Amino acid sequence: MSWYRRGAAVAFASWRRDPRAPLYGHKTLNYLENVRTLEGAHREGLADVLFLGLDGRVLEGCVTNVFLVKGGRLRTPALEGILPGVTRATVLEIARSQGMRVEERRLVPRDFERADEVFLTNAMIEVLPISRVGSRRIGPPGPVTRTLMAGYRRLVAK
Repeated sequence: MSWYRRGAAVAFASWRRDPRAPLYGHKTLNYLENVRTLEGAHREGLADVLFLGLDGRVLEGCVTNVFLVKGGRLRTPALEGILPGVTRATVLEIARSQGMRVEERRLVPRDFERADEVFLTNAMIEVLPISRVGSRRIGPPGPVTRTLMAGYRRLVAK
């Protein structure tokens, strides 16, 4: 798929997730909100939509975890109300094993708009490079994303 060579596009959801909602942060069978949002994203040619919390922080995608690279540091939202994806954890392990500086912290949309690289993870897509966040063009997959893509693929092949 060309998304892995050129990168895919994502946008931020037009609404925010409420941490006081009873199902917030839980994996349940009530997945309709994510499914409908992802269907709309795909109709617009987007790989996914990134959800924001009421406080404006970036949480996760409909079916993905999100990462960015800035100044050589790999950053991903802290596990506060988001699902701790298995692929997310694996990519963090690979990055640390390769000596990358990793930060799990509060991130806001501006961080992604200023990022050097952005990518999404989940078990189905593995590591998917992002070349556009909203209207901001990021560019083709960068060296950190390519390194983590290759490392993850080697691990899966074993």
